[in-house]
Amino acid sequence: MLQDLKLKLDRDLNNKIVSSSVLLDNLVLLNDQSRKSSSYVDPTHVPFYYYLGKYFKANNLLEINTGAGLNSCCYFKSCNTVKNYLAFQGKEDEFYSARFAFKNINKNYKNNFKFHYGSLKDEFFNKEIIKYNWDCVLINENKFNYDDLLFSLSKIWMNTSSNGLFVVNCLNSNDVVKSCFYNF
Repeated sequence: MLQDLKLKLDRDLNNKIVSSSVLLDNLVLLNDQSRKSSSYVDPTHVPFYYYLGKYFKANNLLEINTGAGLNSCCYFKSCNTVKNYLAFQGKEDEFYSARFAFKNINKNYKNNFKFHYGSLKDEFFNKEIIKYNWDCVLINENKFNYDDLLFSLSKIWMNTSSNGLFVVNCLNSNDVVKSCFYNF
């Protein structure tokens, strides 16, 4: 199954069927400069989530570090099977407004949606994790505390469906995430 999924994703990413600008066109960003950043201009970054949704149909989606909701929105544009979506955004020193995420997600997703802004070890978040068997877990780049991430990965893993998929987009660019994921 994973080899077949990888082949399909590689094929679509190489063919560049859908561009980032098309996927992000109706989404709200902080400013126009955001549309020029490398992760949004990269023809493989944002479209990957669209293609993933095309071939991997999840019922329950968990996203760690939602940001403005761009990755999950691209997933939702091609996948309409998600019944439950839990979005998490970790607290940082920088100001974060969930307004962009809510607006973007609500444009692209209409089912059960919960959002948590806080810590991976918060009681609310951990109660939400155990409610469903997660079919797809998106882990987006951010600053993580190793112990908190390892704790959450373990808890999420216990509540992942047998054919569940973890997508870690910052594995090679974030040493804490890379080390934690490999040790996990």
